[in-house]
Amino acid sequence: MKMEVSIFPFFENAVKMMGPDDSFIRGQLINMVNHMNVQTEDKIRFFGGEISRPAMLDSQGRWSPDSLNITTALIMLKNNNAPKDDVIKFMKESLRANQDDVIKSKLLTRFATYYPESIHELK
Repeated sequence: MKMEVSIFPFFENAVKMMGPDDSFIRGQLINMVNHMNVQTEDKIRFFGGEISRPAMLDSQGRWSPDSLNITTALIMLKNNNAPKDDVIKFMKESLRANQDDVIKSKLLTRFATYYPESIHELK
């Protein structure tokens, strides 16, 4: 009998321990999860967790390198046909995790870009 071992749970745990300096590795994990042979629901949960985390801006008011991964995870949600209700739930969690008005505005802009049909449910 062949036993398969998934590395997906290791990815889920690893990403939780990453800090802002790990932005490149975080981005690589997001891409790897997108290409993994795991349940779509698991991918959606992973990407949703990524868009739901706190974001940061750099000294010029742009997304920090680590926060750019939020956009990548949002794209992956779209590419994996995440159900609208799940996406809205993750976006609401993101807005709760990010109370700064500038960050909220930037998040809403991204949400409107990829999910224009859902943006009215966030305001």
